[in-house]
Amino acid sequence: MKLTIGSAQFGLDYGVSNNTGKVSNQEVNKILNIAKKSEINFLDTAIAYGNSESSLGLQGVSEFHIISKLNSLDKKNKNIKEDIFQQINGSLDRLGVNSLYGVLLHDTKILLTDNGDQIYEALLGLKQEGLVKKVGISIYDTKELDEILSKFKIDIVQAPMNIFDQRLISSGWNIKLEKMGIELHVRSVFLQGLLLMKSSERPEYFKPWKGLLEKYDDWLINAGFTNIEACINSILQVDFVNRVIIGIQSSEQLEEIITLIDKKLIKIPTFLSSQDASLINPAMWKI
Repeated sequence: MKLTIGSAQFGLDYGVSNNTGKVSNQEVNKILNIAKKSEINFLDTAIAYGNSESSLGLQGVSEFHIISKLNSLDKKNKNIKEDIFQQINGSLDRLGVNSLYGVLLHDTKILLTDNGDQIYEALLGLKQEGLVKKVGISIYDTKELDEILSKFKIDIVQAPMNIFDQRLISSGWNIKLEKMGIELHVRSVFLQGLLLMKSSERPEYFKPWKGLLEKYDDWLINAGFTNIEACINSILQVDFVNRVIIGIQSSEQLEEIITLIDKKLIKIPTFLSSQDASLINPAMWKI
């Protein structure tokens, strides 16, 4: 199965629609057990996700392929390789595993600084020592890819994609990455939960996009889709997407998602695509 369990909610009170707070360790255990039974064997985490790595480590996750992300790096640090290795060894200790499937850079621009080559060599060193299998970048905008991929050979690109944010498709990067042999892992399929909220639940911040949100609501009603099945299945059917990361708040939510996968062929609705960064980039939300 292409699904990857995103674990930000395991360590943080995360997401615009999250009204239950951080997921308890007991609930994390239930989620992981359901994932195993459903052959969902990838987990996505990060050092920056509070105590997410520790929460996963408490449950025992050696059966999973785990992808984590480095904390921000100091571009002036002369011992940046040592910092990277310390961060990864810390992640391995917290997770209770010997190696990671992948490690990603959150701040891709650091690869374009004077220390970029040294950082890249450190990432390759992690692979050579068997601490990670693949290295990659986590981006917010497809514009980051041109310069990075012209200079560095990487294995994974993680990027946002959802019904409103279709930049990977419109730019053709989903096809280009496949041709380059780079795995495409997409996140934010629920747009931090905004696409799962009822119109009455949406914060005032989103009023400028009332028209687009109403079109989305009408599309769901007219097509007979639930918001969850539309968000998941439309992205699963995009060409050359290797993995789809879903943030999970409860075991019941995961069970619902699993029952809805591939039940209906849903083509991503291009008329709902937006290029407005104030909407499609949650880092810019003022809530």
